[in-house]
Amino acid sequence: MQFTARDYKGDMQTVTVKGKLVHQVSDADATVSLMQIRFNKFVVVYGLQVSHVMDYRLAAIEYGRCIMHSLACASKIEA
Repeated sequence: MQFTARDYKGDMQTVTVKGKLVHQVSDADATVSLMQIRFNKFVVVYGLQVSHVMDYRLAAIEYGRCIMHSLACASKIEA
């Protein structure tokens, strides 16, 4: 699956991650995606940031962090 986002310079960039898209949240300019690579192995994609392969527990923590950061950046929560 390909993800497109703006880099720190404002230029559009594309990242490709192989796996099954499990869940995706989009808000303003940010998209947070959870991909399952194989049994109990996941990758979190936040904009152009791609995490390393993680187990369920670590992926859940990282996915939550990315969603909370996205909400804070969109001024939907105060953090």
